[in-house]
Amino acid sequence: MILFYGTYPITFSGDTGTFHCPRCGAGKPYEIRNWTRFFHLYWIPLIPYKWGSFLECKGCKATWDEKVRNYDPEAERAAFHAKFESAMLQAMIAMAEADGHIDQKEMQAIAGIMKHLSGADHSVGEVRAAIAADNSRTLQKVLRGVADDLNDNGKEMVIKSLYFVADADNGVSKEERAKILDAGKILAIKRDRMRSEEHTSELQSPCNLVCR
Repeated sequence: MILFYGTYPITFSGDTGTFHCPRCGAGKPYEIRNWTRFFHLYWIPLIPYKWGSFLECKGCKATWDEKVRNYDPEAERAAFHAKFESAMLQAMIAMAEADGHIDQKEMQAIAGIMKHLSGADHSVGEVRAAIAADNSRTLQKVLRGVADDLNDNGKEMVIKSLYFVADADNGVSKEERAKILDAGKILAIKRDRMRSEEHTSELQSPCNLVCR
């Protein structure tokens, strides 16, 4: 007598709704698929021993962890821009501090770049408040916090902004130039590319600063 035994899963339909599918890049209907794996004898399910669930996109049929229902690309993008703008402010302040003091022209340059990034007015008073609020910042610490999230456009904007701030007080000092080169290393920008970025003052729109 031959025994046929083994295991196989049985799936059941669960909740339905809509979500932002990462693969489709748009809102799509989904269905939760619940599954239970059974030991079987002659294909008759006898003992359940494993179970779980997954989300299936009804558009592309891709399957995802149920947590993907909470994915909000607009909120993620807004959080990234807020993080980037904060890092840029702290990085430019650290650059301005490289020669031992921050003068009015450097603070005006920082305020102007922040206005360009956010699209909202940013005063010298706000820059001065940010300087006073944190005296433990370093350029290395700030940039390492965002380096992995920036594409090439974002990295180039960082270098251009640092150079613009460093040059605001009538010239880039030896200490400031060294910090710009250190920033390039942290952001993994090649040295020859660094030279071209230093001499380009045009800043790109912050909408180009996207995650990888």
